[in-house]
Amino acid sequence: MKKEKNTPGSEKSVPEPAFLKQYRTCYPRTRRLYMTSDRMIFPDDLQAAVAHQKGLKKGKLTIYLK
Repeated sequence: MKKEKNTPGSEKSVPEPAFLKQYRTCYPRTRRLYMTSDRMIFPDDLQAAVAHQKGLKKGKLTIYLK
């Protein structure tokens, strides 16, 4: 199941982009892929993803669950 997180506590399902397939192949044990608004991917590392997203000043962090 894929989820998009806009604000803490509000999640909605979104389709997983096709380019994430390569990340799923390279990181088979990864349960969550965090994608920042500049499309940087953080496998299972929420803290790094949040820190990077805060530096971007706008956009949202998207979470894709396996």
